[in-house]
Amino acid sequence: MLFSARTVIAPGAGLATDQVALPDEIAWALFGPLVARELGVELPVDRASARVQQALETVMARSWVIVNRAPSLTPTAHLAFHPVRGPDSVVRLHPLVAGLLDAD
Repeated sequence: MLFSARTVIAPGAGLATDQVALPDEIAWALFGPLVARELGVELPVDRASARVQQALETVMARSWVIVNRAPSLTPTAHLAFHPVRGPDSVVRLHPLVAGLLDAD
């Protein structure tokens, strides 16, 4: 539970079936320590810097995110996705995958 977040899951157009769009706050919460380690700086990092933004994109490109839909009683309650940054304040999934997790 070191890196976790909670939010609404909703379908989003323009995503591949293996992608999940994360809001900036969740992306920084999950990947901020990894960005700081990659840049060799202490937390908190300056999020407005172009170098830090690029490092976040690099870390996210080589990572996976497991999305859990509680209750975890079905085989599709845990799915892994490649994270991308999204403009909304909700987690977005491809519409075909959103049905597997009973997303709104």
